[in-house]
Amino acid sequence: MTARWWGRAAGLTIVAALLAGSTAAAPPAGGAVTHNGAGWELIGRAADGRIVVHVALPRDGFTLKYRNSVYGSPAAEHFVVTDAGRLALVELTSVDPAVLQEYYAVTDRLRRVATGVDKGWWLGSPAEPLELDALVVAATRHGERTVVVEGSRPIVLWRAVGAGGPQVTLEVRRAA
Repeated sequence: MTARWWGRAAGLTIVAALLAGSTAAAPPAGGAVTHNGAGWELIGRAADGRIVVHVALPRDGFTLKYRNSVYGSPAAEHFVVTDAGRLALVELTSVDPAVLQEYYAVTDRLRRVATGVDKGWWLGSPAEPLELDALVVAATRHGERTVVVEGSRPIVLWRAVGAGGPQVTLEVRRAA
């Protein structure tokens, strides 16, 4: 499988995602991503500096759902917070396996989501580790990017940003 998107300077995640103020890093020794659990908040700032996302994160992190611009299929990226307070991409899902096999670099073995709102979607793990200090995503109606945190209402980014768009920078910080 060709990892077409891995080397793009614009980013390693969704179409039009940029890595602002961050660097990719390998996971901790042993290859496993560790995460600290609750005690973190997800903060999203519009390009004009306004906070448009502010939500407490559960242990299992958050999901960024969107419509893949190449295939037009719904897809999602699941992030957890590492012990160092970085965003680690741990899963990719889509209703269309081609989105994962052709567009993203995932492990070769895809499996179906067994439960929950994405039941029946295809699931893959990133072939390469990815940890970020911040994630800048396009907040446009076209991509329908939405932050999903268990126990909270979904946050549709283009609606949250309004005229302050067209992007949102997502970061985590320790809960006050």
